[in-house]
Amino acid sequence: MLIKFIYIVLICASCSFFSKKETQVVEFAGENWEFPSTVGKAVIDHKLDYKPPAFYYKNFNEDTEVILSPNLGFGDVDNEYQPKESLYGNTVNGYIFRFPSKQETYDSLRTLLETRYNKKFILTKGVKDIPAGITMNEDQKNFAYDFLTVNNKLTIGIHKNVNRVVVRYMYDLSLEKMGVKMSNYLND
Repeated sequence: MLIKFIYIVLICASCSFFSKKETQVVEFAGENWEFPSTVGKAVIDHKLDYKPPAFYYKNFNEDTEVILSPNLGFGDVDNEYQPKESLYGNTVNGYIFRFPSKQETYDSLRTLLETRYNKKFILTKGVKDIPAGITMNEDQKNFAYDFLTVNNKLTIGIHKNVNRVVVRYMYDLSLEKMGVKMSNYLND
């Protein structure tokens, strides 16, 4: 019985060690953003504002903002009046940083991230993971975005359009899901 207890304690200690080891902190916009995290922890740590349902954000100034990307389940956003705390237990799959669309902003951000991680952004093409019941034309399913793979869990996407430069940190997502995520929040 004592040996079984010691064995369980060792297993729990090693689980704790690996979960701490797998935590990734990225510094961006003057703050440390953590993966994995929950919505509640991110909201409290970064003093994020809220608009129901499920829109957690922070404006750094009138032109720059961060938007939290939570993992959502069935029914998570059915109530348009749900309280801020309703999704606090959900995990976070990303942070979206949006800036005014200027070529120098795009170039500076791209260079900053490539230098920080000593890797290059690569134009990545694929087919979006479309949920059942949603129909799209074939050309809408395809995507092409610049991705920088930090490691097997963390990927950064960057995109510039007429309105915005978007930098999106994505955690533990398949390529197909990253294609879907990158297409969100590109415009105002």
